[in-house]
Amino acid sequence: MKSQGALVYWFDLASEMVDEWVDWYIRDHMPSRVGATFSAAHCFRAVGSKPAFLAYYEAETAEALLAPEYLALLRKPSTDDRLRRGWYLNTVRATCRVCASLGHGQGGVAATIRVSPPAASRLQIRERLVDDVAPFLAQTKRVGAVQILEADNEIRTKMDQARVTGK
Repeated sequence: MKSQGALVYWFDLASEMVDEWVDWYIRDHMPSRVGATFSAAHCFRAVGSKPAFLAYYEAETAEALLAPEYLALLRKPSTDDRLRRGWYLNTVRATCRVCASLGHGQGGVAATIRVSPPAASRLQIRERLVDDVAPFLAQTKRVGAVQILEADNEIRTKMDQARVTGK
């Protein structure tokens, strides 16, 4: 997990679609995304929490998410992608920069905390998370790796424009 960019989705699915979605997502969607733009893809299911799913894609940089090949996928989704877009509920998308990445483990469990600090304190909070919180968590038993991500809304806006308008 030494990538410097990430695409993260939190979402729910209609319960009757979960099995079909999981099969499609793992066998078709994720493999079609890994290789060119993304170096790895992960999908997690929440335990007793909402949103029920987390999809995490690693990219070399946040700017890699604006690569022409990936924007072309967003502009012209496959028939299967279009069909399944209606299955997503309560979706939160974030295009992120990796501010800190500690540890080498990969496990089957992920914990996420989304923070939306006021602009005036954003730098101070990022520094505290990177300098204090991430190292503390990385030393905690049973924690294999810790990442601190920061959303890049400018890149997200460009991606959404390609996805929604096809431009």
